[in-house]
Amino acid sequence: ERSARLVFCLEPEAAVVRHFLIEGRLPALNMAVEVIDGGGGTVDITSHLVISVDPLQLRSVEVPSGGMWGSKAVDANFVALARQLFRALMGSDAHFKEFKGSTNMMDLMDSWEAAKLDFDPAEDDYSTTVNFSGVLQFLGTQRARMVAVSELVEAFNAAPAA
Repeated sequence: ERSARLVFCLEPEAAVVRHFLIEGRLPALNMAVEVIDGGGGTVDITSHLVISVDPLQLRSVEVPSGGMWGSKAVDANFVALARQLFRALMGSDAHFKEFKGSTNMMDLMDSWEAAKLDFDPAEDDYSTTVNFSGVLQFLGTQRARMVAVSELVEAFNAAPAA
């Protein structure tokens, strides 16, 4: 039975409804709509055609696609960068396991999460800061040699994906 008060829909349709509510307008009939949903584990991409405006109805026009590119994958790459920092400063990543269980690691990941939430793709000259002081403090108890973090980032980005 149809209800004017409660309507169930799939996540892509909900994203379209939310977008147009924020925009303050309805989509046009026959408008093509693409939804890119970045979640924790995956990024899902769906393409739709607006076949009705009132009530809003969408028809899928392509097979949904996507991949394991969600925030967990982004976080895993960031942790790999931190591991590379250990390797560069200590000659190995032997102390990394100990670091991963420390409050310094929690502080690093909190700083990373804040940087991700602050990201604005609309800014052409976007830059942010991630606080690595806990890493350096942890390594300061070891005999570390100094390497510029920017050089490590460049080397990490140049390396093939694992």
